Amino acid sequence: MAATRMLIVDDEDLARENVLFQLSASGINFTWIMEAASGEEALDIIKTNRPDFLITDIKLEDMNGLTLIEKARALQPRLICGVISGYANFEYAQKACRLQAVDYVLKPVKSEALILMLQKMQSARNRLELVEDLSADKYQLTSRLDEKRLQEDMTAFVRGNQLAELSEIKKYVPASACYFQMSIIRADKEQLPPAFRQDLNLLRFSIRNLMTEICANQCIPVNSQDSRNMVLALLWDSSAEQETACLRLTKNLVRLRQAIAQCAPAGVIISSSAIHRTLSSSIFLEAVQALDLRYAYAPEALPPILSFSSYAADLSLPAFVQDRQVFRDSLAELNLPQIQRSLSTLLLRYRQQPALGIREAYTDIVRELITICYKNGLTILPLLGCEHVNGSVLNDCRDLLTLQQGLSKLIDTIFQHWIPERQDIHFILSQVKQTLDRDFNSPDMSTGELAQRFCVSPAYLSAMFKKRYDINISKYIIARRLTYAGRLLTDTDLPVTRISGLCGFNHASYFMRQFKDFYQQTPNEFRAASRSQPGQGTGPAKHSPDSGVTDGQAG
Repeated sequence: MAATRMLIVDDEDLARENVLFQLSASGINFTWIMEAASGEEALDIIKTNRPDFLITDIKLEDMNGLTLIEKARALQPRLICGVISGYANFEYAQKACRLQAVDYVLKPVKSEALILMLQKMQSARNRLELVEDLSADKYQLTSRLDEKRLQEDMTAFVRGNQLAELSEIKKYVPASACYFQMSIIRADKEQLPPAFRQDLNLLRFSIRNLMTEICANQCIPVNSQDSRNMVLALLWDSSAEQETACLRLTKNLVRLRQAIAQCAPAGVIISSSAIHRTLSSSIFLEAVQALDLRYAYAPEALPPILSFSSYAADLSLPAFVQDRQVFRDSLAELNLPQIQRSLSTLLLRYRQQPALGIREAYTDIVRELITICYKNGLTILPLLGCEHVNGSVLNDCRDLLTLQQGLSKLIDTIFQHWIPERQDIHFILSQVKQTLDRDFNSPDMSTGELAQRFCVSPAYLSAMFKKRYDINISKYIIARRLTYAGRLLTDTDLPVTRISGLCGFNHASYFMRQFKDFYQQTPNEFRAASRSQPGQGTGPAKHSPDSGVTDGQAG
């Protein structure tokens, strides 16, 4: 998927955090994943930051998710929308279809369903871009649509999407094909000749043309959606003899390597899977693992083609398992020097035994970091970003040294600045409550904003605040604002719309709905009652933050 901006809208912190984590772990890189806890907050974000995609819950506190889609589309007609819901409601699903939402997924959201929704969103975006960019030339439009469809089918195939049948990719492969191989052509932009460095699409086009010419149309080359990997290619041979097929496929890749070297002497790397009798998405994973072999070599010693068959067959895993346990123990003790030493050992172990899989080792390290931070009341997902959680950061690193330097810097930031300052959750809660009592009327005040300010997980902060003060943060903010609004209505002649803004509400209509729900009176009724009978009509019908919520209260 191309770089995109995603907005997640859900008034349940845990549900929103779940979708955020699954997006981060999906293997899809987003430029920016934004969050909103209400429809009004989402609309403000859409006005300011113009996301490409919107995923919203049906039931929000301030508006229906489908209403949000309607309003969002009025602000940004090109917005691609998806819906999640805890209700298997046919009418909701029907209206979502009428609003052209690409999918309707039930909670709890499963990763397979979410990935399928994302693929549908990207397909919708591709179609929209084609309609906008192309002229009325029907032949050109059909040709581009076919190319996009091939791109989508190949993407679904290599991701192992269970819902994308193998027949979708086989329709591009002749029935005579007997043996299959996958290859990835990667480029390090900094090492390319100036012409290609300035125009990577030119390099992609050149590589695809060379592949088609050399392989005599026994391949499907498509542009990779990864910024560093230029071309992804499925190759095949029609010989029924395995040895003959292997020789031909290997010869074609060698010829391709030589042809590319003539126009780009440096900066291009080719990887290849093993050769298989049957076609499955596992050959893509083998090509990725083969590409990761570059971490096992010094940059100047890279072989012409990184082959999956180079992986060692015999591994002495116990040493690696022991190294990982040392790393876990160091994390648990928050021993930064030992953490850095054990990290270095883990990554160097990969160079000694590349078949261990650097991608798996890296994601294991990141998972351990996430776990220890959550135990200390922190979320590092915003700091990490999708690329660290799913391991795709490895696509951007040239060698093991740059990978280790980046990870070491990240660990330094976490353990030198975050954890030491944030270990006392009671201190954090006290600071959060003081912030709320001082800045409750700030329009930006929310659980997410507080979590970011105090560098803790929104889910963890929300749960601990509720446990300590017996009210969740969003309701506490609303209660503080409405209590203040009651005082202003009683003590001043300010108009209701002005009071709404002074209390932190962006929209007077939302303020009036919340006020009526809180006091069982409209603002004007409340003002009239408080002045005709002082003391009557000024008490909230619901729990007020001024009655019994103190820092000394335990949950």
